[in-house]
This record gives sequence, C-alpha cells and structure tokens, in this order.
Amino acid sequence: MKSIMNKNQIPFYLTVISIFILIISPNLLSDGMFMDGVLYAIVSNNLANSQGTLWHLNMQPVDPVFYAHPPLGFLMQSVLYKFFGNSILIERVYSILTFIITAFIIVKIWNSIVLKKGNNRSWLPLGFWFIIPLVSWAASNNMLENTMMIFTSLSVLCIILSLKSYHFLYLFLAGISLFAAFMTKGLVGLFPLSLIFWLFVFSKQVTFKRFVVDLFFTTAVMVLPFIILIIVSQDAKEFFSIYFQTQVFKSIVSVQTVANRFYIVGQLLKELIIVLSLLLILFLVTRKRTSYTPINKWTMIFLFLGLSGILPIMITLKQRGFYMLPSFPFLAIAAALFVDNGVNYLINKINYTHIRFRVFKYVSIFLFVTGFVLIGLNVNRIGRDKNKIEDVYAMMKIVPPHTTISLSTELHTDWSLHAYFGRYADIGLDSKNLNHKFLIIKKGDNFPLSKTHSRIGINLNEYELYENQKATTQAD
Repeated sequence: MKSIMNKNQIPFYLTVISIFILIISPNLLSDGMFMDGVLYAIVSNNLANSQGTLWHLNMQPVDPVFYAHPPLGFLMQSVLYKFFGNSILIERVYSILTFIITAFIIVKIWNSIVLKKGNNRSWLPLGFWFIIPLVSWAASNNMLENTMMIFTSLSVLCIILSLKSYHFLYLFLAGISLFAAFMTKGLVGLFPLSLIFWLFVFSKQVTFKRFVVDLFFTTAVMVLPFIILIIVSQDAKEFFSIYFQTQVFKSIVSVQTVANRFYIVGQLLKELIIVLSLLLILFLVTRKRTSYTPINKWTMIFLFLGLSGILPIMITLKQRGFYMLPSFPFLAIAAALFVDNGVNYLINKINYTHIRFRVFKYVSIFLFVTGFVLIGLNVNRIGRDKNKIEDVYAMMKIVPPHTTISLSTELHTDWSLHAYFGRYADIGLDSKNLNHKFLIIKKGDNFPLSKTHSRIGINLNEYELYENQKATTQAD
C-alpha cells in the first residue's frame, strides 16, 4: 500500500516542482542579476583565480578589499569557478543548487515530524515554500542567504533528529551547521538555536534539564570552532575584528535603509499573502469535514522558529526583504502542518484509477517538461537591466579588459554598472580620476568635458562613451 501511495504522490511532486520551475524559468539562466549577487560572484570568482585569500577577500576591480561577510559562501561558490570556468551561468547554477539541497532538507524535516504510514505529502511544505515570491526571486539572484539557508535548515533537522536517537551526535552536527551558517552570513544565521527553546515551551518531551543541557552543548559546539579559528589564525582574527566593527555594529547603530523598524513585518505579510490566502481557503473548505485541531505543537514550534529569524531584524533600521529567506522554509512547514489533516481529507477522496487523475498525471509531466524547455529558451537572454547590460557589452567591444574607465560623478553610485563591468570584463570604474583613456557619462548629463575627450560613435541606451586623446589605457 505504501509503495502505491508513494507512486500516486508523484504527480503532486511534479506539479509543485513545475510551478516553481515555471516561475523561475524566465530569469534562472538569463543575463542580468540583482547587484549583490553579481558582486558576490566577483568575490567568489576572484577567490577561485587566486585573487585574494580566505581572510583577505578581493572584489577587484570594484573594490580591492571585501569585509562585508564571512568567507564560507564565497569559498563554496569558488569551487565551481575553479572547475568550470568563469561563465556567468556558474553563479546561476550554484544558486539553484542551494535551493535543491534546501528542498531535500525540508523533505527530511517534514518526514521526521509527520511521516506516518501512507503520509508522504512532503510536496505540501515545498509547495508553500515555492510560492513565496522572494523564494523564486532569490533562486536566480545568487544571494548569500541561499547558501546560509542550507546550514540553518540542516541545523534544524539535526536538532529534531536528536530527539529520537544519537542525541549528542545530532546536537554536535547541529552546532557545526550553525557555525557554518555564521561563517556564511554572520550572526543572522544563528536563529535556529531558538528551536531548542521552542521545543521546551511546546513539547513535553523536552524537560527543563534537557533544554539547558542541549542549549549549552549545541552553543559550545557552535562557538568552539570560532574561538579556535581566531586563536590559531591572526588573519582570521583581523578579519572578524574589521567585520564586526564595519558590518555588525555599524549596521545596528548608524546604517538606515528603512523609515521604521516595522518595515520587515510589512514585508513578511506581503510575501506571505498567497500562502495565507491558500491556508484560509483550505481551512474553510475542510474544517467541517474533519475532526482535528490544526494548531498542534509542531505548527507552533515552526511558526515561532520562523519568526525568530525575522522579528529580531527589527533591532536595526538596516532591513531588506531578502533577510527573511532562511526563515521561509520553517514558515512553509508551519503552514503545511496547519492544513495537513485537511489536505489528507481531500487526498483520500481521490479515485486514483479515475480518468481525471490520469489526466492530472499527464498534465503534471507536461508542466515539468515545459518548465525546463522555457529555461533552455531563456539561456543568455537579457532579463533585468536590459538597456544597461546591452550598453556594457557594446562598450566592452571597444574598451580592453583589465582596464579602468573614468566615470562621471553622477554615476559614482551606479553600483550595478560597477558590478556588471567588473563581472563581465574585469573593468574597473573610477569617478575620482578623469585621466583614464575612456570616460562614461549618463546620457543628458551636463558633465564638464575637457577638450581632449571625444565622443565614440556607438549606439548606447543609457550612457555615452568618450575617449581621452591624451591618455593611455591603464591596466589594473
């Protein structure tokens, strides 16, 4: 019976995965990426090519040094560049790989808490996770949160498994996973440690003594590698000293990107609107047909675990929506748990031999294949920043790689322009020195040009390229 149920669940898995593939298909392998993702690709690619070291990350030609984040995520991505070259498809493949790995972990978490005979509906939490808009956006934008999400999810799985067997072994693995999360994006990766507290609050299985022991042991395993690291490596000690001063403390005290601290709450509700709507519909449809209480201990545990990774962001006014990404797998699991019994009721009403179910199977296969076809059709198509990227490619035909271009002061903060030139051609942009051989200004900008600058007659969308007749091209 179990194997039959497993087989009959395949169309549901295919449908859920197909929806995700269809959503990301226009952008996954197309050209153009969120600026942060492009900059992270530069750092990782430089590391793969021995430009910079683990504790002295290099973002040349955009910036000679990079202390914004710990190095593990860049080290992992650099492995792909080392083996497969520096194609812009590498960062996109790496990005989707992080989601595939996280999806497997979500399935493992689901099975560890709800799997019963005939219940293999792990497609349900995957479905809720996939339809969160930021999730599909991040899959094709190479965010550091993508890598950190692997380790935060893995730590949660290990803590849950520690309740069943090999108690301290799994807690040890959870601590190592949390250390890896910290080494990817810093302190924001440590929120899964709160799971031990939520298990104590909502589960009778965890006594106060066990809560204290588990929390102390997992924290010790998490902290010990960091202490050893800064003791044995002076470079690591200096890196984290700069990192905490410039990134952590400065972000809390003086950096402001939003008007008020509740911005992240508004963004959370915005991202979950589709999920909440589906929950309401499913609950209203099934509540009178099933005798169950949807708010069980695991629902509450995963709800509060997810919120533990989001609400503390309110401590700072430096907030971005994608900071919530590592929490979404747990909120998706909480949502799935809330309606699992109701979905089970609907699933049990299905006649698996009926022609409608056979049609559903073929439709799910069709959607799955269509998703991959669309991904293939969009390879190297320019998606976001189309005009800008076309201009960069046009100027790359004239400006040699590994050089520096002068930049008008208005374009100094056009960071995506910096990023694309750095990633595609290793070309740096300099707004402080107008004596480089080439100069870029914004179209329509009344930038004061010297008599030695002559406009190069190429058709550009947003910029104008000039050549300084008295300068020579500078190599980096």
